[in-house]
Amino acid sequence: MTRTLFLVNQYRQAGYKGFYHAANELPPDCGVTPWLITRWRIIFMKGFQRAHHILSVKFALWDTGSFVTRKKEMAWLQQYFSAIAMNKSSPSVQDVVLAVIWYGNQTHRHLFGTDSSQRLTAPV
Repeated sequence: MTRTLFLVNQYRQAGYKGFYHAANELPPDCGVTPWLITRWRIIFMKGFQRAHHILSVKFALWDTGSFVTRKKEMAWLQQYFSAIAMNKSSPSVQDVVLAVIWYGNQTHRHLFGTDSSQRLTAPV
């Protein structure tokens, strides 16, 4: 998921819009569609927004607010990825994984998605 969102950002910087080009870069047997990438982006956005107050202290995100407009979502995600990389030339998947682990250790919660204990159960 993270690698694909990095790929989307590369295409955005090259002037492309949407997620079609990033989806086409992936192996055809993985079944990733632009719609699925959109869902991944939403998962990342919600996780970063929910945890902003904790992440902003660790990763110096004081200039990055937790609210973002629809038009600037990918740019906002890129700011997060860059901050998590802690000023390296470019963020990597490993940087995001380390941030996820750090957040989990600090809060005992998942950064992305919903803990199974927090999910609503449907009546039988």
